[in-house]
Amino acid sequence: MEITTNKLEYQFKYAELNEKYSGAVVHVPDKNDFTEFHRLLENDDVISYTFIKFQYFLLLLKKDSTLCYTWVGKLSLDSIRFSPKVSLPQKITLYKNHFFQLLLNQLTDGDDLLPAKNLSSDLIITKSNWIKDIENFPKQIFGLQFQIGWDQTLSCNVVTYTATSKTDSDYDFYEFDNKRNIIRRNISKTSLELFEKNNILKRNEVEFILLDDKSNFDESKIGVISKVIKNLEKHFGQLFEGGKIDFVNEPVIQFFNGKLPMTLPGRKDNKRTWHDFFGETINIYCSGEDKVSTKLFEMVYDLFMESKELESYGLNFQRNYKSVEGLNIQVIRDARNNKKVKEEYELGTNKKWIQHITPDGLGKLNRKNKIQFHKIEDKDISTNPSVINTFENLFLKKQIAKKQMINIDPKLLDICSEYTFYYFEWVKKAVIKVTKLNIDKAGHMEFKQENVQLFKNNEETESEKLCFNILSKFGIKGDARFTKSVWGSIEYAVKIESDYIAVRNSDKQVFPNMELLPEKQAHADTNKRLKICEVISNVAYLSENSNDAEYQKTAEAIISILEENFDSDPDGVRVSVGEIKSKLKENEISFRKKAVSSICRDLEDSYSYTFNNSSRQVKEIDLFVGFSGMGLVSENGRYYYFVGSTNKVQQKITRATRLRQIVAIIADDKKMTEEKLIEDNFDNFMQLMNVGFVKIGQYTVKPFPIKYIREYCDYQNRKANLK
Repeated sequence: MEITTNKLEYQFKYAELNEKYSGAVVHVPDKNDFTEFHRLLENDDVISYTFIKFQYFLLLLKKDSTLCYTWVGKLSLDSIRFSPKVSLPQKITLYKNHFFQLLLNQLTDGDDLLPAKNLSSDLIITKSNWIKDIENFPKQIFGLQFQIGWDQTLSCNVVTYTATSKTDSDYDFYEFDNKRNIIRRNISKTSLELFEKNNILKRNEVEFILLDDKSNFDESKIGVISKVIKNLEKHFGQLFEGGKIDFVNEPVIQFFNGKLPMTLPGRKDNKRTWHDFFGETINIYCSGEDKVSTKLFEMVYDLFMESKELESYGLNFQRNYKSVEGLNIQVIRDARNNKKVKEEYELGTNKKWIQHITPDGLGKLNRKNKIQFHKIEDKDISTNPSVINTFENLFLKKQIAKKQMINIDPKLLDICSEYTFYYFEWVKKAVIKVTKLNIDKAGHMEFKQENVQLFKNNEETESEKLCFNILSKFGIKGDARFTKSVWGSIEYAVKIESDYIAVRNSDKQVFPNMELLPEKQAHADTNKRLKICEVISNVAYLSENSNDAEYQKTAEAIISILEENFDSDPDGVRVSVGEIKSKLKENEISFRKKAVSSICRDLEDSYSYTFNNSSRQVKEIDLFVGFSGMGLVSENGRYYYFVGSTNKVQQKITRATRLRQIVAIIADDKKMTEEKLIEDNFDNFMQLMNVGFVKIGQYTVKPFPIKYIREYCDYQNRKANLK
């Protein structure tokens, strides 16, 4: 079993690369020198550029350019020849990913557009439906930013650009090129419409994959990525061995794809939530000072009181203006990012357990200050995922306050008792807060916290040693060790006897089969136009070569519908696949039936078109390996794990499944190997992630005790801020 990832495999033909282009490295030593650098980029000899590090940039130049020798100014240019590794006196090393980026930046996802000069350090592609004109807000454009990493991982992140009237030189400005569907840097600031990089609405409306139609697929992340790589092969294939750029497949060495456990006989996992509150009284309170909060307060109280499901579990709800001992839900505005809102957050105690809901969150408050949360018609409020999540978090707060896990499977507690769990928070530069959790077989929790000073030369405590070992194992050096972004990527660590396993987020993602999926989407293109006489001939031929009576009967019915409703003359007007499919449906041809699916699949296999998209059919499940289940992946001695969905592949997939890097830290006095430690313990980790009460109805991406640590840390941080 293998998963496809966003890591690329390619080899340059360096002789051809040097024959086609020249290259140069330029250093911009001071912020004030960027004006000259921008003037340099506008030179006709410059085709594209990319960032290296420390204000060093790599330029792709026209062949035999003399720019390195003729440029007059403060900036000096060092000419280079392309090779697998280019070392420069300034302790700068260039690798093939830098050269790949220079080619990538010239492209777009258009079918008929040639490579062109680009003055942005990365390729940023946008699509027509990613441009948002929003009432009372500046225009926003979502762009897909292509970057190739040192390990050949292709990162494609969504970046938001907002229209601006500023022309201050301290800002980077961008323009939208509607002919090439790209966003690029505007150096001269002369465009009629300028954009700056920011996101005032905090929304990402670019889907990872859309499978319902080829046109929608082409405007999803995977559709755009597929086209860009195809264009790279088309226009620059002569510079690569074999003319190909491949997406790497990685072997899965452990895999689990089971259902979430049933916590009670005959009950699904969301019902477990309400069992935890059997016979309890929930105090819902609101100060009444904020009108929007008051409206949400009244709405949720009424919906809870109307719920027959909650009534069947004996839940009682009381309205109030203050908290009481026991279980509480406080309705407040989120004041963290809104200075106009009064801070009313009440912290719980050992006897008061308080979960908070807000109009901004649960209420889905829109830009007109209207609450969008409402009961779904004919559905009990107890089935709403946001409501279930609210009560799960309330129950978690109760457990944290008591330092006791409640209603957790004893088998899971046995596993938890074998480990110690660690969580890391960046406090300030070079200071990391380490939170440690021990759980015994009875579910009792013991938390400890310690601040670690990374500037210290000696490592005295266990937490200090662990932090430095983690940095070493992940290869993090220099000032990066002290930064917030690095420690934000360290997700957790687990102690096994005297050894440790640490986990870090990565840029790697699980991709679909990038060869077959775009091909299948093209086959199912509803805009493809066909001659009806050829379709009739194709279906008749398939019928003649089938021994299945139902298949033949269905084929005859399809042919009859086509003859009655369309012009079957060889010189007749071509008809779109979508029109044909609609007409078949009108005449009661069900695409769910086996015979119809078989005919559509055979049309695709033999004639490269179909009336039924087969991308999500069981037969084609290998298109999406790793989108469901969870598994451990080995890549050249490195280990990663992924956690997919518990569901079948849907037509719309909003987010990618990430791969997390996992490393082992072995005690010096033991003969345990890193491979054995990771592989022997990962099955336990999968069991700790196969729970439905952290991410409702789905696996959790980290062992569930990490959720308890994070909740404990959030409580302690809020408590400290109130002092």
